[in-house]
This record gives sequence, structure tokens and C-alpha cells, in this order.
Amino acid sequence: MICKSMCLAAVTSDSQHLETLRKYPVVHTLMRVCTRPYTLPGTNLCLEAGTKMVVPLFGLHYDPRYHPDPYRFDPERFSGEGSRPAIPTYTYLPFGEGPRNCIEVSCELSVGTKEAMGLLYTW
Repeated sequence: MICKSMCLAAVTSDSQHLETLRKYPVVHTLMRVCTRPYTLPGTNLCLEAGTKMVVPLFGLHYDPRYHPDPYRFDPERFSGEGSRPAIPTYTYLPFGEGPRNCIEVSCELSVGTKEAMGLLYTW
């Protein structure tokens, strides 16, 4: 019984869900349209208003600059404890970010927890 309790606590933690969504995002790309001219910092590249952009989440979530050892399943990267640096803003986007992010974020995390509990219950 203690083993089941420990497994339940581990599997239903937000860190587990966040790491799963980093490795296996539900949506693989975000589509956006530039609303005003923007020059990318450190370059001469200017995006004109109306330019369509695609953000590849898989490439971003597996970039070792932002997620060290990206192919390893490591929920502790989201714990915010110890010597682990915080994940830089806009480098983890399974729900998008900013004013157009997914409104179901909290719902998805609670559904994921219930699904994990159901799996462990039958185990």
C-alpha cells in the first residue's frame, strides 16, 4: 500500500505532467501573425506586419540550451528546487503563452491527474 501511495504522489505531481507535455506536446507548432513591424534583436532582420510565423514546439522543447539533457525524462526540471535554474520564459510552450494561450491549462492538468489516478487504481 505504501508503494502505491508513493507512486500515486509521484505520478500525479504537476512536474510529471509538465515534463510529459515538454517531451510530447499535443500541438507541435504554434501559428502567429506579426501585428506590427519588429526587428529581431542582434540582427538586421525585420518582420513586417502581417508576416506569418510558425513556432516549432518540438525543436524548442528539445533544445539543450533551454532544457539540459532534453531526451531524458526529468520531471525535476520543473520542481524549481535546489540548484536547477528556472526554465527561461517562452522556451516551454505546450499551452502557448501570453494573451492567446490555451484557456484549458488548469483543466488539462486536473484531467491528467485523474487519468493517472485511474491507471494506478487498476494497477
